[in-house]
Amino acid sequence: MLSLFVLLKVDLTISITFAVFAAFIMTGRSNVTEWYLWKSHDEPSKYQDIIEYIKYNELDDTLLEFERKVKERSNLEYLIYKYKFKEDKTFVEMSELLDMDNPRIVEHLDKIAFAIRLYCGI
Repeated sequence: MLSLFVLLKVDLTISITFAVFAAFIMTGRSNVTEWYLWKSHDEPSKYQDIIEYIKYNELDDTLLEFERKVKERSNLEYLIYKYKFKEDKTFVEMSELLDMDNPRIVEHLDKIAFAIRLYCGI
């Protein structure tokens, strides 16, 4: 394979990198699911602690106060909070409902997760 790149006059560093990458794939040590950030259904979500807290403390005064403050501060963040933690929607569903890209939703969701962990003491 390396000789093919030399014949095609591709940069040497690119050809070596590609050859190493191809060798890594062919050895069987690679796991394609990790490359695309897919996760198996057995692994818990990084928001699992928040989901369980909300599930078991739905009427907690601290949680209700947090929800009220999020709603007052930003309606968008409240909708993201509600869709993810209350209605358990996927990122694709939230993206369609909010007409936003997934990376922007994740940014807001990380900010909400950090705030709820601090505010509610999770």
